[in-house]
Amino acid sequence: MKKRINTLMYDTESAKRLGDWFNDYAPNDFQYCHEVLFKKKTGEYFLYGEGGPMSKYWRQEYGNPNGKTGGEDITPLSREEAREWFEMANNADDEMATDEVYQKEFERDDDKVMTSVMLKKKTKIKLEQAALKKGTTQSEIVEKLIEEM
Repeated sequence: MKKRINTLMYDTESAKRLGDWFNDYAPNDFQYCHEVLFKKKTGEYFLYGEGGPMSKYWRQEYGNPNGKTGGEDITPLSREEAREWFEMANNADDEMATDEVYQKEFERDDDKVMTSVMLKKKTKIKLEQAALKKGTTQSEIVEKLIEEM
């Protein structure tokens, strides 16, 4: 699935799949729900979800104002939201959301800190494109630029 949200493209085909979560219902059950955590090459996390007409992914059935059908959606997540989702999925089934992935993605180095900066829109786009081209994160690009000063 592809979806553009606030000028950013999210694509399940090109992003890295980090973990899955299923509820206890069969795919043909109205309450069925499946979620997948992804990470874009540029470092952003997002959640892809699908489910039946009684799941949180339901949508209005076309031509039937009282009807519901199953649906799917993409939701961008912050790093913290992605970590919390992963912990929930890991507690549910540690084979679908492994400890190894959690350690690599969400256990921070002690010497790293979170910060934010304001960039012009053009600069942000250039940073995203550079990270995508180099196959790295935006944070790593910024860190290297500052270290080279």
